[in-house]
Amino acid sequence: MKKIGIIFILILLCLFGCGKSTVIPPNPQILRSIDSVTLENYAKDADMMVDTFENIHPAFSLNMIPKDYSARRDDFLEKASMPMCLSDFYYLANSYVALFKDMHGIVGITNVTDYILPIKWKWEDEELIVMDDSILKSGVKIKQIGGIPLEKLVQTVKSTMAYENDYGLAYNIEELLRSYNFLHYAGADLSDYSAVINERVKLGFELAPIDKNIERSVWAKEQDGKLLFHYGTSNIDATILNNAIDILKGYIANGGKDIIFDVRTNVGGELTNNQKIYDALCLNLPSPEVSVYVSPIFSDIENNHKYLQFFTKMELDMWIKYFEELGKKTIDEIAGKILTVPSYKPDKVKTDLNISVLVSKDTFSAGLWFAVNLQDGKTARIIGEPPHQAPDHFGYLAKGFKLPVSGMKYVVSSAFLRRSDRTSSSVLMPDILVPADMVWEYID
Repeated sequence: MKKIGIIFILILLCLFGCGKSTVIPPNPQILRSIDSVTLENYAKDADMMVDTFENIHPAFSLNMIPKDYSARRDDFLEKASMPMCLSDFYYLANSYVALFKDMHGIVGITNVTDYILPIKWKWEDEELIVMDDSILKSGVKIKQIGGIPLEKLVQTVKSTMAYENDYGLAYNIEELLRSYNFLHYAGADLSDYSAVINERVKLGFELAPIDKNIERSVWAKEQDGKLLFHYGTSNIDATILNNAIDILKGYIANGGKDIIFDVRTNVGGELTNNQKIYDALCLNLPSPEVSVYVSPIFSDIENNHKYLQFFTKMELDMWIKYFEELGKKTIDEIAGKILTVPSYKPDKVKTDLNISVLVSKDTFSAGLWFAVNLQDGKTARIIGEPPHQAPDHFGYLAKGFKLPVSGMKYVVSSAFLRRSDRTSSSVLMPDILVPADMVWEYID
């Protein structure tokens, strides 16, 4: 009888509490820094963010803000006036940006250490599923973390960090639900700097790794009869870009046909640099529709409105060009309105080149548009993962804003871009869908 009782207890343990129990404590020095974190009032930062977005961002005139914007803005301002730690304000600030669904506007933070749960999972079909056997068995579905139901955590992710398509949302869920700082913000129980998952596994946090091997350089070289053009950034010195373009032109002049553009690490820069490459390819490609918000601040352009300094020369030149084209209309007459430049669609784009473009989830902004225009012109195969940013997105940035209390930096968009091919405005879907680290296996 005693044996039967012991066996019964063991069965119960295996059914309900026999998961691997793992606790990985963070570095003690960092533990002390977390414990001694100071609480600040970030009301001044919140006021500045609201002022800049409401003065510059085009979402208001395009009717692209939620109906309850005013209430949610006021809630943001009220919460920011309460003492909190810097990492909590970071997420609170981004919850305001999330109202605009503008990934460009995400507030950056560099002076806060984060820890992550050492577990791999994937957000798929509205479920968070474990992907390896290191902690929980592969295939296990996550139901709760730190005492918070998954549904509530996912809703907090949606309202906290901007996303523009389902792939961006999945990435946010997978990454943020591993983050100590985010789970703290979401109200999870992180006693002993660990989190209980599914009421079975107590898992400690590890120092978040920093990827220092991202190559954002620009270069071109011939290899095995193909021309590889590594376009790691659209924000590049003109001499470096021109050197790569000269190699591209030379390859084409010598009869080369097979060109591979790698924009997997390209997170943006100057759109004009994309055009230089298109010109070298002799391609007359489609261009997006651009809706520019004529902020009232530009009516004070002669008196140097306090926010004008945050626009680059390219953005200011763009504004001046639009003003000149308006002829007799004055800036005061159009202030607070939207000017729209229609998309350009050539009858047909002709090329005898075999062009491939490699993309990843991180391909962003001008890097994304480099691939979008080539796909819309039906002149290239896109290979890789769907980028997290939508082809239709806000851009043309006022840059360099720094919040007075937290020191965090952010940018504000002043225009909205719509792709010429409206059939897929929320995602750039590759022609060959494969993980970004396997793209070379699909190059002919």
